[in-house]
Amino acid sequence: MRRQRNLYLELWAAVLKKAIEDLHFDPPETRESLTNYQNNQVDWELYWKLQAQGWFKSRGKAFNSFEGICLILGLDASAVRKKLYEKGLL
Repeated sequence: MRRQRNLYLELWAAVLKKAIEDLHFDPPETRESLTNYQNNQVDWELYWKLQAQGWFKSRGKAFNSFEGICLILGLDASAVRKKLYEKGLL
């Protein structure tokens, strides 16, 4: 049972980590020299960045929300959000 709980926590920690990674996407200043494939990749990465920003800013308490995951992991959602704002990610 303990191993199952650890896997559960690892899963939610991985979700939080991926969302933070998505926030770090920095689109290129110009896309003129990029291929269609690369431009498409930039579009998707930008989409996921915007989705992550919205997720971190939301105040929902569902189990898969930012605040819900912070609760599961024992983190202070406000403190995490504050750090992300300080780093210019939100």
